[in-house]
Amino acid sequence: VSKKSDAIVINLTPDANVLTVTSPANLAYISSAPVLIGAGMPGSEIQMYVDGELAGTSMTNSSGSFRIGPEQGVGKGAKVFTLTNRDTSTGRTLHSAPLLLRVDLTPPKVKFVYDMSKAKYVNGRWVYGPGAIKIVAEDPDGSGVSRIRYTIKRK
Repeated sequence: VSKKSDAIVINLTPDANVLTVTSPANLAYISSAPVLIGAGMPGSEIQMYVDGELAGTSMTNSSGSFRIGPEQGVGKGAKVFTLTNRDTSTGRTLHSAPLLLRVDLTPPKVKFVYDMSKAKYVNGRWVYGPGAIKIVAEDPDGSGVSRIRYTIKRK
């Protein structure tokens, strides 16, 4: 599970009547409080609500782009996220549809499984060929594994 915030993409155009959340899907599991990314009316205010409570505010830049996240952490469980986009000069306000996300803060148990039949001992160290290493994730609380990130470093 990623320890960084998940990004949710918001599509918003100045002539739209609603904010549209395109990712993640409704009822999706996320690993932490999300950062909402999108575009709205240039120079306008964005407000994020979690379960009907104001959780964060931001402003769009001159091209309408914004990033917004909750000012305090969002606890585990099902949460309803909504956004408003208000143009302070005209008073025009756009609203998103409610998005139900399940916040899962329990990381999976990850283990590496080595297939030694695909490995060789060369110059005092093991060299693993394609398919020799598998990553297995187990979900300790049964809520679903949302994502695993790993990096391979070569010396």
